[in-house]
Amino acid sequence: MSGINSENTISNYLDYLEEAFFAVPGPMFNHGFEKSENGRENENGKEVPYKVYAGDTGFFKSVFPNYPDSLGLRFENIVFLELLRKGKEISYFRGKRECDFLICEKDSQTVTTAVQVSVCFGGSAVREREVLGLMEAMEEFGLKEGLILTMDDEGVMEIDGKDGEKKRIVINSVWKWMLE
Repeated sequence: MSGINSENTISNYLDYLEEAFFAVPGPMFNHGFEKSENGRENENGKEVPYKVYAGDTGFFKSVFPNYPDSLGLRFENIVFLELLRKGKEISYFRGKRECDFLICEKDSQTVTTAVQVSVCFGGSAVREREVLGLMEAMEEFGLKEGLILTMDDEGVMEIDGKDGEKKRIVINSVWKWMLE
């Protein structure tokens, strides 16, 4: 352990990492969310759960050399950084399943895009997990189209939504998406 016993000190250190862009929080989407001073609380003052991404993808490996090297985590981190670079309002969705990214209109609760990230989209278990998480988010926010970013898979899927309406899922390689 760190030997730090004060929650205040730990909170301050996390804020310093965030200010230096070493650690960047990605909050969970919260329907009643209003940005607070620290950007992590809902309208009731409760902390909103968030994922932490590295501002520099080599950061964790250099500071924590024994940290498990996960291509999937680094891949998701790269997409997060690209969404930030493009100036997007980003959160993630967790219902029964998870969707990696929801993109909202600036200073709004209106979700415009749902995005899943998967290094390899070939296996049936991976396809099912990613599609079901994306579909749940699309249904929740009334989206007709979603996006799955992969290392090199591409295509389009059409799936019947709960309302019987066809939902379109675009599968794109991340490098092509980054060039758009």
